[in-house]
Amino acid sequence: MQFKTLIATAASLIAFVNAEAAQNYVQFYAESDIKEINGKGLSSIHEGAALNYFFLGEDPEILDYNPETGAISSSLNTGDGQSIDLAFEASVGSRFPTLQVTAGAQTATSWTFEDGYLKGNGSQNFFVAKNTSDPYRYSEKSYQVALFPEGASTSGFVDVHPIKIKVTQSAVL
Repeated sequence: MQFKTLIATAASLIAFVNAEAAQNYVQFYAESDIKEINGKGLSSIHEGAALNYFFLGEDPEILDYNPETGAISSSLNTGDGQSIDLAFEASVGSRFPTLQVTAGAQTATSWTFEDGYLKGNGSQNFFVAKNTSDPYRYSEKSYQVALFPEGASTSGFVDVHPIKIKVTQSAVL
């Protein structure tokens, strides 16, 4: 009887440690009726000090995901053996509310997954556009990704298309 209790306790402890040690990751892909956009991965490009904007590309970026809090983040290696945590968010209040990773522990965007798709602040109002006036002008050639508030206008941007963002998740011990 004591042996069975010992085995059950050990098994529970191992399961707990494995669950705590698991690192969860997400990747995002654009879904669209436009062939040039559909299936492209979302990845970030440096646009400022600890600030990266998301654009469509061939390979999606791998982001950290905390299923308990819903936080999505990335880690920036500073080159001196240190790293800075970057929060994944939509830039609130800007003309083009781009998806970005930026320094800071707080985010104004609440992320959820529903039926395999990303939702930000309860919305799936995602768009891609070109010529968004990003600092390094990457959007002249690549589609930049944004989460517009419901009812907000996308006029004034070039080559604007609605998209859905497909989520793939994985966990690694």
